[in-house]
Amino acid sequence: MGKQQTNKSKDKDSITFPLSELSKHSRELFGVNPEVLAGAFFDAKNDDQFSKEEAKEKIEMFLKKEVK
Repeated sequence: MGKQQTNKSKDKDSITFPLSELSKHSRELFGVNPEVLAGAFFDAKNDDQFSKEEAKEKIEMFLKKEVK
């Protein structure tokens, strides 16, 4: 039974959303302004699909990137 719950939570994390929707809710989901999300996804199209986990990882990498 515990395995089924783990699979459900895994499925929930793998749901993808359009970048435009993630941007609208960036403060609630990731604690960052939409501008930060835009910077992290500068090479993505607005209708590209990402999971919350993928977006979070990409934002964290963007924020840790060295400024030249």
